[in-house]
Amino acid sequence: MCIFQLHVGIIMIKVLVVNRKQRLEIEHPNGPLEFGRIPKEGGRQIVVDDIAVSRDQLLVEELPSGRLSLQNLSGRVTIRFADGMMFPPGGSSERSLPVRLTVGDTLIEMDNVTAPEPIVLRLGVRPLQTMFGPAYREQSLVSLGDEPTVEGMAQWLERLVSVQLAAAGASDFYEATARAVVEQIGLDYGTVLLRDSDGTWRMVAKHGQKPVGAAEVSRTILERVASEKCTFYQVLPETTVIRSQIAGSAVVAAPVMTPDGQTVLGVVYGVRIPSLELKRSAIRPLEAQFVQVLASAVCSGLARIRREEEAAHHRQQFQHFFSPELAAALERNPRLLEGERRIVTILFCDIRNFSRISEQLTPEDTCELIRDVMERLTERIRLYQGVVVDYIGDAILAIWNAPADQPDHANLACEAALAMIEELPDLNASWSARIGQRIDFGIGLNTGPALVGNTGSHSRSKYGPLGHEVNLASRLEGATKQFGVPIMLSKATLDAIRDATFATRRLCQLQVAGMREAVEVYELHSKSFDPVWVERRDTYERGLSQFEDGDLAHACQTLHSLMEGRRGEYDRATLHLVSRAVDFLKDPDKPFDPILKLDTK
Repeated sequence: MCIFQLHVGIIMIKVLVVNRKQRLEIEHPNGPLEFGRIPKEGGRQIVVDDIAVSRDQLLVEELPSGRLSLQNLSGRVTIRFADGMMFPPGGSSERSLPVRLTVGDTLIEMDNVTAPEPIVLRLGVRPLQTMFGPAYREQSLVSLGDEPTVEGMAQWLERLVSVQLAAAGASDFYEATARAVVEQIGLDYGTVLLRDSDGTWRMVAKHGQKPVGAAEVSRTILERVASEKCTFYQVLPETTVIRSQIAGSAVVAAPVMTPDGQTVLGVVYGVRIPSLELKRSAIRPLEAQFVQVLASAVCSGLARIRREEEAAHHRQQFQHFFSPELAAALERNPRLLEGERRIVTILFCDIRNFSRISEQLTPEDTCELIRDVMERLTERIRLYQGVVVDYIGDAILAIWNAPADQPDHANLACEAALAMIEELPDLNASWSARIGQRIDFGIGLNTGPALVGNTGSHSRSKYGPLGHEVNLASRLEGATKQFGVPIMLSKATLDAIRDATFATRRLCQLQVAGMREAVEVYELHSKSFDPVWVERRDTYERGLSQFEDGDLAHACQTLHSLMEGRRGEYDRATLHLVSRAVDFLKDPDKPFDPILKLDTK
């Protein structure tokens, strides 16, 4: 026994584009292929309806080797391959088919339309013919005779299985089945029909010589098959089990059943037209049995296609939120959406003074600003392996350490927060002149236990966290306005940071609205330790300790040094602490409480 494998070169590329707003499936011949958000003249570009995709995003060209050359045309949007590799703006890469990548909220898959030939087994010295070549009819069931050899049956069965496995989608699958009725079983006409929920029959594929002067199929036979859930065929022209409505033709009809065998989903239907060429015009039992085998294969194929469609649906949903690695984890185990208790790091971020900003803009410009900001922030979150949970007006919510384990989740969240702040110079260069003021962010970070799963509905999934720790992260984001710092994190997040150092400053003990317990909160400044900043940080924290010990006068003296020579550029956290100390000094009868209570959310 010998084994051969034949490979066919690329004829066309099948392209799948999936996001929240669209699902495109196209076949593209050889030649450059472009993807982008804005159409080009002549229709040379696949238009992706996704605000996170650049105007000109991706150029794909086929190389002589059969591999694909990919170029990221965007100046700032990163593309991520399915293997987790990042494809930076302006970068280029070579990949073999199939190629799967994510840009923004869009999944793009590219594969060869002409799949490689299956492995072909050869028994003895006579090789098999090509699957659909001119000599294929020689290997039909008719050619095997009444007593086929073991070798002949083995070859024929291999071809039957190969036809079913070669089909890539539902339409291909049905066409391959109808073709197999003619080319493998040796009938003249083959069809596949599906039965709709209202009982009507719908022909989805046909192949071969259509009977002349009669209906293509017998409705009587179809209904008999549906009611009795059995295969019917004509044994001899003179004596038939069922008399066909197709005059002079022999027919066979086999049911396509649901996996439980209770319902007929469709029928594989074959016709033999009498001719002088054939000595026998009836359907033989062996032929009928193999039509039934085909129908069983259709049943299995339908189940496979449905599983693939469900997997694609889950993949499409998950790609909206996750990196390819996390999407793959949820695709393997959708039960993660049911909810589990996990230690997560939560990030809230919003645009400061957005109501005032939106007053200066038209609704169209406001939407454009939000899209620009959210696109940039989402890219930074995903760059550091975060999960974007939701967009809430001008705010964004993200988590780390769910659904997959991330031992360094607090580090990643802090890295992402600092990277988000780094977007501000470019944003202000683009927008400050149009809105008449600077754009700033407030970011709150907290780490703790939360119930993570589907926080949406059955009809619209939304993966995310619920619980006290989530609310605290939101309150910390709001508290950044009081202290004038871009990023505020809880002590729990600071304690969870592993193997990394960040420049942080302890701000105070804070009790936020709706919370009974106070928490220590910190400013996240940067990853670098500027000596001047460190000195001022240490002075502030010394004054804070004096304040918390009730040594109010010395606290004011210590903090005063931070305000000297600032010429109006005062640190708001320092001013806030001095103001509290002075209030207690002015009213010595007032009970001293070092905990700052914020009554607003």
